[in-house]
Amino acid sequence: MAANVVDRAVKRPGKPLSILWCHRWEYDKNPEAFFDVLLKLDEAGCAFELVILGEQFRTAPPVFGESWDRLKPHIRHTGFIRDRAEYLATLAECELVVSTAIQENFGIAVVEAVLAGCEPLLPNRLAYPEVIPPEFHDKCLYAVDGDLFICLKRRLDGDAGLSTGEMTALMASLEARFGASSSVKAIDDELERIACDADCGL
Repeated sequence: MAANVVDRAVKRPGKPLSILWCHRWEYDKNPEAFFDVLLKLDEAGCAFELVILGEQFRTAPPVFGESWDRLKPHIRHTGFIRDRAEYLATLAECELVVSTAIQENFGIAVVEAVLAGCEPLLPNRLAYPEVIPPEFHDKCLYAVDGDLFICLKRRLDGDAGLSTGEMTALMASLEARFGASSSVKAIDDELERIACDADCGL
């Protein structure tokens, strides 16, 4: 898995925080929990923008369609972005990347979003506790789905979340482990080892 650090867009003054969903539109990503939190934030009068990316297959969970009308004032973009540069630029315009997944093998989409400058709010399960360094667990991982509402409400109410220094350190950690340069080197090293084993008749 490889990802790159992305240049951030300049935030417009007075612009509400953008919440990013960057997962497949399928049941294993637990969209019901995600939209439940968004609707509660809307009911609480919170100002936020919503960017929903990810690939949609023939049958998406009904909650996507059922939530559009109520969330329409918040929605800035929905749907799959095929162009890679446009996709990364869209990530860089968001502040928070959220997951409610109940199945996740690694989470490359979340890593890409963090490397684009999005602060992660992720469940403390699956691959996420391994992807996010332990020193950031308290601020980036939540225990149960109900806690996501609390975390997002605090951020939307002005809680600073990760400091600039913490975000820089998190991005540096993920870039060192999963960035394109380190991943390419690891792949090259492995291919070289395989070739050497073949030449040696192993």
